[in-house]
Amino acid sequence: MLIIIIHQMTKDSMVGNVSSHELQEQILSIFEKNPNKFFSAQEIFQMIGKRHNKYFSNILWSLAKKGFLVHTGRANYILNTKSE
Repeated sequence: MLIIIIHQMTKDSMVGNVSSHELQEQILSIFEKNPNKFFSAQEIFQMIGKRHNKYFSNILWSLAKKGFLVHTGRANYILNTKSE
């Protein structure tokens, strides 16, 4: 039972050898370098070079909920330059 829980935690918090925190930093770095550009999730996935689309979509959505990004409702995101 403990092994299953540890495996699930690792699976949820890591993609390959990259933690979700590192992925968030990579994603935010892309947006900070291009603060006025809209990106689709697919464009971000291609720039980072990873293939876990659902996992990345969850990270993008999480960053939008935290106020770092703005989700336009058309599957695009942009850096929230008005955040406090």
